[in-house]
Amino acid sequence: MAWGMFTFLFKANISFVFHLLTIRFAGWRRWLLAGLLFITGAVSYIVSGKTCLLPDPGVVPVLLSFLSAGTLSLFIHRRIRVKGAFFGDIEREHKEKMKIASLVLSQGIEKPPSTPRSRPLLFRRSGRLFHRRTPGTGVAEAALKAFVRSGPRMKLYVQFVVLVMYAVAIVPSWLKWLLWGVLAFLLASWLRISGQELLDSRYLRLFRWEAADLSDGMSRAVFTLLLPATLAMSVALACTAWPERLWLGVPLMLSAGTGLAYAVSPADDIDRDKRPAKSEP
Repeated sequence: MAWGMFTFLFKANISFVFHLLTIRFAGWRRWLLAGLLFITGAVSYIVSGKTCLLPDPGVVPVLLSFLSAGTLSLFIHRRIRVKGAFFGDIEREHKEKMKIASLVLSQGIEKPPSTPRSRPLLFRRSGRLFHRRTPGTGVAEAALKAFVRSGPRMKLYVQFVVLVMYAVAIVPSWLKWLLWGVLAFLLASWLRISGQELLDSRYLRLFRWEAADLSDGMSRAVFTLLLPATLAMSVALACTAWPERLWLGVPLMLSAGTGLAYAVSPADDIDRDKRPAKSEP
């Protein structure tokens, strides 16, 4: 009971701190501080969880709950005293309402194509990522650059990997392996869905593509994006499953993570004829 109350209050504290950062900062400073807040909060919650979930935690969960309640009351008092945030509150409320509306209408209204920035943050010179130049590697390079340049996708990707590492670290030993494989498969499925959006873009429709080239390119892209995630998950599993034999567990799990990424990354055969797009008058 005390652990559940602490979890609720801890989440409320993190939400209020992020809200205060949204009011006080903007641009890259806001996202930098939000990233530091996310990492600090995750580490604090993991340390608290290891203490509170001991066989005999004592009064630690109760003390942490009271401490979280006290800090939450301070954040609420701080938020009430903030001046000049009226129009910002209206704008944030409008954005939240539009998120719900866009979620409802996303299946019925075609999303307009996004206009890329003239000078992206990553891959500015758009150099080659693969030594071999084939239609498959061309599709893979386009998919990789489009994914990495997408801020929302990269944010969701990083959050998913961090949460999976945390989940693998705290669950019982018999459940670690199940999560390790199932969550890697789910991440690969999401990466393939994101790749399908690229295949429907106007740029790729300018060319004719063979189904084998599209499947090969998407498999390469999914494997490249999935590999860092599976390696991070494997290190987290090794550190928690064999803490006394890291010299053996980490190399073995890194090899197993590479094999897992290779096993779940192949894309299904894409049986679609990519014809050149018709020129608009």
